[in-house]
Amino acid sequence: MIYNNSKGIISSVGINIPWSGGIEIENLKDIAILTGATLIDNKHDILLSDVKLEHFGRAKHIRVSEYDTNIVDGNCDP
Repeated sequence: MIYNNSKGIISSVGINIPWSGGIEIENLKDIAILTGATLIDNKHDILLSDVKLEHFGRAKHIRVSEYDTNIVDGNCDP
């Protein structure tokens, strides 16, 4: 991720998921749907080594601060 950002290949940011109580995966599914991404987890047949650019989601703007992440105009399929 750092290499891709420094070379301008993919603009990305890593965030901490502070949710608890077993709802983390549901929130990640919502983010994947909102951005048009594919959720990669142990229940799918996609290995980390097989992840391609089309698995990543998109959004017009993503604003990240210390306590919040706001996704604006995600590339979801209505």
